[in-house]
Amino acid sequence: MPKIIDNGRFYLLDELPDETAEEDVHRIDACVGYFNLRGWSKFTNPLDQVTPKDGQPRLRLLIGMLDSPDRELQRHLNGQDMLDNSERNVLYRNLRKQLSRQLTYGTPTRADENTLLDLQQRIRDGQMTIRAHLAYPMHAKLYITHRRKTRYPHLGFVGSSNLTLAGLQGQGELNVDVSDEDATAKLVEWFEERWDDDRNLDITDDLLELIDESWAHPKHPYHVYLKMVYHLSTPIREGVETHGIPPDLDRLLLPHQKTAAQFAAARMAHRGGVIVGDVTGLGKTLIAIAAARLRQNSRGGRTLVVCPRNLVNMWEQHCEQYGVSGKVLTFRGTVNRLSDLYGWYGTVIVDESHNLRHRTRQDYKAIKTFIGDHQAKVMLLTATPYNREFSDVANQLALFVDETAPLGIRPARLIDGVGTEELTKRLQRRKLFDCSHDTLAAFRLSEHPSDWRRLMDRYLIRRTRRYMEQAHATDVIAVTPANESRIVVLPSAGRVVTVNGQPAEWKVRRARRTKRFDAPTADLFVYTLPKEPDRLGRAFETIEASHGRRVVIDPGPGGEPPVELEPGDTVEKQKGLLVGGELRLIPTRHCKGTEYTPGPDAEVASKETLNDVDTLHLPRYNLARYWNENEPEPPGGYTDDDREQTETWANDPTNRGGRNLVGFNRTLLYKRLSSSGPAFIISLERHLLRNRIRLHALREGLPIPHGDSSTSLDIPPEDTDSLHDAWDDTETSISGTGMLDLPNPADAYQHIRNINNPTIKWLSPQLFQRELEEHLQSDNRRIVGILRRIGEWNQTADTKLDALWRLVTETHPDEKVLVFSEFADTTEYVARSLRERGVAAVRSVSGTHRDPGAEATAFSPKSNNAEVPPSEQTRVLVATDVLSEGQNLQDAHIVVNYDLPWAVVKLVQRAGRVDRIGQESPHVRVVTMLPPGGVEEVLDLRKRIRDRLAENARVFGGGERFFGDAAEAAILTEVVYEGEDPTLEEEGEVDVTSRAYDIWTDAEAEHPEHTAAALALPNVVYATQTKPGQNRGTGAVTHVQDREGINAFAYTESNSGIASVITPSEVLDLVACHPDTPKSPPLADHHQLVETAKTGPLRQPAAAVEGQTDPLRTRAVARLREHLAAAVQPGFQTVLGAGEADTRRVLNDLHRWPLKRTAVDIVLPGLKELTVSDFAAKLIRMRDDDELCVNPAEHTGPPQIICSMGFNPR
Repeated sequence: MPKIIDNGRFYLLDELPDETAEEDVHRIDACVGYFNLRGWSKFTNPLDQVTPKDGQPRLRLLIGMLDSPDRELQRHLNGQDMLDNSERNVLYRNLRKQLSRQLTYGTPTRADENTLLDLQQRIRDGQMTIRAHLAYPMHAKLYITHRRKTRYPHLGFVGSSNLTLAGLQGQGELNVDVSDEDATAKLVEWFEERWDDDRNLDITDDLLELIDESWAHPKHPYHVYLKMVYHLSTPIREGVETHGIPPDLDRLLLPHQKTAAQFAAARMAHRGGVIVGDVTGLGKTLIAIAAARLRQNSRGGRTLVVCPRNLVNMWEQHCEQYGVSGKVLTFRGTVNRLSDLYGWYGTVIVDESHNLRHRTRQDYKAIKTFIGDHQAKVMLLTATPYNREFSDVANQLALFVDETAPLGIRPARLIDGVGTEELTKRLQRRKLFDCSHDTLAAFRLSEHPSDWRRLMDRYLIRRTRRYMEQAHATDVIAVTPANESRIVVLPSAGRVVTVNGQPAEWKVRRARRTKRFDAPTADLFVYTLPKEPDRLGRAFETIEASHGRRVVIDPGPGGEPPVELEPGDTVEKQKGLLVGGELRLIPTRHCKGTEYTPGPDAEVASKETLNDVDTLHLPRYNLARYWNENEPEPPGGYTDDDREQTETWANDPTNRGGRNLVGFNRTLLYKRLSSSGPAFIISLERHLLRNRIRLHALREGLPIPHGDSSTSLDIPPEDTDSLHDAWDDTETSISGTGMLDLPNPADAYQHIRNINNPTIKWLSPQLFQRELEEHLQSDNRRIVGILRRIGEWNQTADTKLDALWRLVTETHPDEKVLVFSEFADTTEYVARSLRERGVAAVRSVSGTHRDPGAEATAFSPKSNNAEVPPSEQTRVLVATDVLSEGQNLQDAHIVVNYDLPWAVVKLVQRAGRVDRIGQESPHVRVVTMLPPGGVEEVLDLRKRIRDRLAENARVFGGGERFFGDAAEAAILTEVVYEGEDPTLEEEGEVDVTSRAYDIWTDAEAEHPEHTAAALALPNVVYATQTKPGQNRGTGAVTHVQDREGINAFAYTESNSGIASVITPSEVLDLVACHPDTPKSPPLADHHQLVETAKTGPLRQPAAAVEGQTDPLRTRAVARLREHLAAAVQPGFQTVLGAGEADTRRVLNDLHRWPLKRTAVDIVLPGLKELTVSDFAAKLIRMRDDDELCVNPAEHTGPPQIICSMGFNPR
């Protein structure tokens, strides 16, 4: 009787060993549909008991199913049961892929590794022969044992079990043993016919190769490193492949601009938006123009550009010149003018987007609404996306990222610290009850930089100056003739310097600041600036030609003409970029602090002055504090107009936040104090006059003027001196000399009353307590005391101005000089004083100027492609930071910080106006005016100011990050004295995708054999490095990827067994190696470390679409919530069937999954045309018909292990 083997009562895995335990079994033949390499471990026991005949294998395995069931069915229905040669080749390739893919499933273990190595060794030993049956698909399952006995020479097992773990043991099957001699003989004959089919293919060697390529054998570290790099660079590579640069722009753009534009276009399409954060001077404007053209060419639509007022003309010219159709608006202009735009705007560019770091601004709300209405893709341009808080970045991202949409990544460090339950509670306290942990809203709760780096890796493109030099620059020779301003730039490759016709060699002698140039017939000296050459990755060398010696730079390989040097000429070895076939220099920046002797400004910053400013009440900025709610109406009552204005003001909640405005204005006084004496004096005189006007009104029983504060915090810092006040024309007689010759307060009051300015409210004096008058009088006494102590200000005694005058007349008498100050009053004073001292062609410009761009062009016509007669050009331009953003001013190469900005980012922006692509000077000089005590005195003053503000719990104005602590002091000191701005040179600031792309392309060019090897690596492979000094300890990096291509990394330490998420940028630094890096022995627990990472911090499946933002879904969710809120009873059912349960199911889908493309065309008009209940019913029907969101099943599943790298620091 045959035995039924169903993996229930009897297991095939037990029956085969029992049979082969017989000493006379010499071979097993197996014919199966599928073969599982990892399931091989269960078959080794019966195979070990086989005693083979000489020269014969222990196992012959025939695999019959080589195609997917769907393709089999399709072929059968088409009547194609037999296969031709072409189809057999396809099946063979599919089988290889199928077997290779098996090795990438799950997590590797030591047992699996041993199984694969055992299988490979058995194949090499000749124990197995494996063939693929290619004549036709065959689903047979047959196992035959061959015995030496002649009475029962064979035993067969026929049924449904494949040679897999499931078939042998894991799942229910139906098999029977066949022992009848005739029956087994027929089975043997059947097997032999198929085994000997000449259409079969022996795949024994293929299996050896697949196992060799798999994770069962550790790989070379450099190849695994390149595999990680390849996956991290995918967004740029895909952008380059799918977006071709238009020819007119291709000739203009630099390589880094082309890849950035292609990358940005791809990111906008995939994730809704991108931040281009290149440091100043690298051409973000052209990147944006190119990306907009790419989107316009492929998607159609128009482009909206939002920018500061002074950049409107530039953007309009660029859009017209390069064929980008659309509209350019100022930030303030978006509040009222967006509704007037017609047509579809598919792309929105926001230049200097850091101005939108506060989401309460009116322009922010208008722009965000416009983006949602047009389903626009967004490009934000800013060199400084982060100022003081992570919310700066979050608010910019929130322009196009749905706060509650899954992003596919979580704030891992935050979760490690507080746990998932606490994070959920914190979200709920913000009334985000349905918000998951992989959202922007969750990231807002994190203060961990690594969390934000991981988030910004998804959206940021950022390249630094050092990156440009290392990745895209070429060595050049810059020749500067002594008697000309032009510079000759030559490729350095192949160039030879000769003296009197004989080659000269460089020989560096030990010397502190000089290098000697030895030649057979002449001595030339090469001076090296006192700085670290390695900071920019280049040496800086200057040859000074000796009289009477003929020095020539010979032609290079390109056939360029020789250049003969004259005495006084300089030759410099530098870096350059190829722009439109022309070499352009990357200038070297030199920073210097210029100290001036003590002068009248010493009294301005005295301890007594600080004390007086600290004790000012500033009551005009906190009138609500003095409001007397119980005061009756005055005799005769209010006029209707006064009553309406008083009630409007009293009921406005913004007037209750006066403490913030008091602190803001106190800080403003401190800032102006450190800028210049006249700026501080003018501020005090304005405060004094405005206080006197209020006192006049209080004493005469007249309505008190009060300015509108609703938009005051949007005013640029140079204009915030007039917060709450709209009568600047009453103060034109304020001179800033400290002579107290102010207008009569009664006349000034009447003038304000007469101009009928709608932004001024008129409040009854009876509304306020007596204390208001007392505090106004007290402040006036202190202000008068400060002004008298400072005395009359005379520019001829201003030592700081003296130092600047010497700079522009003696040090750089014939060169353009750009002078920056934070305040318009300072710029006007400096420009006026320089003119009075005889300096020609001096102008000032500030935010109140009608056209700052025109002044920029007059100063720097060449860089702005303008023709301005020399007589109309500006030589010395004194500007506020209105020109520190976006302007091309590289006709000059000298920048002066007349005062140090209080925000760190301003230093970067100021230098970036001249240190840009297209700068023709080999040197950019940044000069900072410093008091006698140098930078230490500046820092000491600011520390005292910070301490006073902290003691009084005042709020810093503008939310800026100020110099003062140790880290900021180090930055300032280095900028002023050391020659390089560290915020520009941090390699870690480069976005990870750009870094990875350049690593990959460099490797392709230099080591093509290694990149080919890396591309051939299957998933799950690993390698091990020995890295001395690696501070993480022994452990492993695990790299996983979800189905949408989101990369995630974790590091697991061997000693602790703890796995923690790390950023891709950290991975590139940690894993980096080179072709000569030796392979190290694998860690004993490597696979366990990978398992810990995958089942720990990397277990969370990513969202359906990485970073995909969908304002349309946000609006649909809001409409459905409105529908739910309108329901009177839970479980309601509308006439159209929009029930509560169905509506919540739609809400859940919209929260988690993106809309289908066809759904967008239905949902968008539905929001405008349907009622709330009809809209809900429509979406419910679309969900029921699977027409609403992408199928979740297509986007879920555990992440795939890409590779891993072990580290042994010993």
